[in-house]
Amino acid sequence: MKAAAPWVRTRLRTAPGPAVALMLLVLVTSFLAAAFPRAVDTYESQGLRHEMSGASPERSAIQLTDEPLQHEHSAPSDWADSLQFRRLTKHYRQILAGLPKPLRADTGQSAYGAHILRPVAAADEWLPQLDGGVPVFTLFAQAGIAEHSTLTSGRLPRATAGSVTPAADAVEAAVTSATAKSLHIKAGSIIHVPRPGGAALAVYVTGIVEPLRPRLSYWSVEPVLRTPTRLYTEQTVPQPYWHGALLLAPEAAPALLSLAAEAEPEAYWRIAPDPAGVGVGDLPRITQAIASLEHGPLQSTLRTTVSPELQINSGLDDVLIDFDVILSAINPVVAVAAFGVGSVAGVVLLMAGGPNRTGALYPRP
Repeated sequence: MKAAAPWVRTRLRTAPGPAVALMLLVLVTSFLAAAFPRAVDTYESQGLRHEMSGASPERSAIQLTDEPLQHEHSAPSDWADSLQFRRLTKHYRQILAGLPKPLRADTGQSAYGAHILRPVAAADEWLPQLDGGVPVFTLFAQAGIAEHSTLTSGRLPRATAGSVTPAADAVEAAVTSATAKSLHIKAGSIIHVPRPGGAALAVYVTGIVEPLRPRLSYWSVEPVLRTPTRLYTEQTVPQPYWHGALLLAPEAAPALLSLAAEAEPEAYWRIAPDPAGVGVGDLPRITQAIASLEHGPLQSTLRTTVSPELQINSGLDDVLIDFDVILSAINPVVAVAAFGVGSVAGVVLLMAGGPNRTGALYPRP
């Protein structure tokens, strides 16, 4: 009895063109079926990273704050120590180390230091006034000014560790070029900030700086840090007045405690999230990490290591929730499209592999 020839060899001999075409069609369909889920995951991950990087800095940053004057059973010396630069730096490193994966910090745009929550009025007549009255200033002692700006005039402010206390009569500061232009400040200017029950704090402006990448997180969580704004009085017809920022050396932070209690000195750590490497599969874990930082175990841990009065908040969870809502709305459409393409591919394969009118798989030679 003669052995039957193998099926593949027979088909290739009798109808090589259709057989090769069917093989290619199967290969292409298999490749698309395998690549489609990965392509969808890639595009979704790109969308997530775009949403995180495109959110405004004040919304996406994780902000941790501590008000020394709110600490119970602590002496004024403890308040000053809590604003020492070495201590702020130590807590900054502890915060970064405590962030759970896949939540990572963009250390190039993260910032920390101290400032006052409520701006204080200046007592100098040479400062320009709008209809609302004298300008007010927020004093910042933020780390990293030298790395995030270029010096256009004068020099950067200086202070040595422990040299500035709440009793200091004078401190040095820089201002941005936009602040200098609007408020007629130049290197060598002196701005006097009133203090309760004593002489005003003299702020010597030693230099003018131009921010680098001003729209990113370091400069834009509080935009007044780089650009003066207009505030308005509470009169029946509100009148504008200037609000600017004075950039003290980070070692000069304890001097903020000498201002009126209403100014509310505060230490802060602003962590800019790094979207690089984040995938859509990380979305639940990042959302869970933010929730834990704001109200859960991570908050308790940081309050133990940093301060019992530490406050943590971020709008990043809202950014992620908005993206998840959009993703949930798009996924059914993608699924329908995938099912439709798959169905068409299956029908084409069945038609290509089915018998012709003569009953044979391929036309006879």
